[in-house]
Amino acid sequence: MKDLTRIVLAGLGVRGGHWRAAIEKSPSSELVGVVETRPEVVGDVPVYSSIENALAAKPDTVIVATPPETHLAVVEPCLAAGIPVLCEKPLSESFAEAQSMARTARRHATPLLVGMNFRFMPSMQTMRDLIARREYGEPLFSEFTYIRNRDGRRKDLNDYPLTMDEPMLVDQSIHHLDLMRYAYGQEVITATALTWNPPSSVYASNSCVGALLRFEDGFVVSYLGTWTSGTNRFDYRWRTDLADGTLIQHEQFGDLFAASRIPELALEGRPFDTEYEPPLPLGAGPSQPFVDDTENLLGHLIDVVQGNAEPGPTAADHLLTLNLVNSIREASATQTVINVAERARSAIT
Repeated sequence: MKDLTRIVLAGLGVRGGHWRAAIEKSPSSELVGVVETRPEVVGDVPVYSSIENALAAKPDTVIVATPPETHLAVVEPCLAAGIPVLCEKPLSESFAEAQSMARTARRHATPLLVGMNFRFMPSMQTMRDLIARREYGEPLFSEFTYIRNRDGRRKDLNDYPLTMDEPMLVDQSIHHLDLMRYAYGQEVITATALTWNPPSSVYASNSCVGALLRFEDGFVVSYLGTWTSGTNRFDYRWRTDLADGTLIQHEQFGDLFAASRIPELALEGRPFDTEYEPPLPLGAGPSQPFVDDTENLLGHLIDVVQGNAEPGPTAADHLLTLNLVNSIREASATQTVINVAERARSAIT
């Protein structure tokens, strides 16, 4: 039997709680310490006031679930000690800090993974595979909508987005943009965008994002994401049209649906028919929110630590997602079309 992977968890907020549950459930891991400023919330696990002190527990890996502005100070001592790290997104709100962490990981030849856990949902794994195999042909266009009334004052939510700059873009849309890159296996070439903050928003900065993104093969994604909705009904829909069919996810943690195109219906079928070629479930869900995806990502981290898997998503890969986030921010601020690819070439070294 292999030794348990010894894990230190930095931060025991809402997201840290997800990680603790996954670690304690896993038969392959052991929680050997928590870095937390509130020792009363930790319980029967050794608690440390700093990451430097926690490294004395000799962990095999560290999971960082503290607010983004603290990541650099927590991540870099671990990497310097040769300890693999999985850090929650965003790696930093500062692109320069994210670059610094990526370079430190490369210099010490130590894995630095980023917690883009939605990549590890079965529906996303299936979608990526179907698109890579061109099961339904080449991508044509896509529409992605995420409409939610997220009140950041809720006790079961992290509250730091309330005062973040561009909270929807930096803390939520970043997941969606990362999923697009992952599922399509391509990079965004150009972006136009708007971000704004409705009067009813509880956030200090923009809680809405709208963008048009053009990918390498020329297909376009229309994206709308908001944390300030008119109702509390959650509305998630990601539809990708391809040359020979459609892939649709109706729910964030739901199954993936697919429909195949019947060419003859375009010439002989009834116009405006809503019953043709109904999308059918593929059996790639549903997932337990922030449970299955977190457990799958933890399993991947353990495989990386044990030398059984290549790390991903890496800090270097995450820089491309951060570059896309910053390109959308710039597109909104300047009301221009941003060359995302050129920006990546100059920003990512």
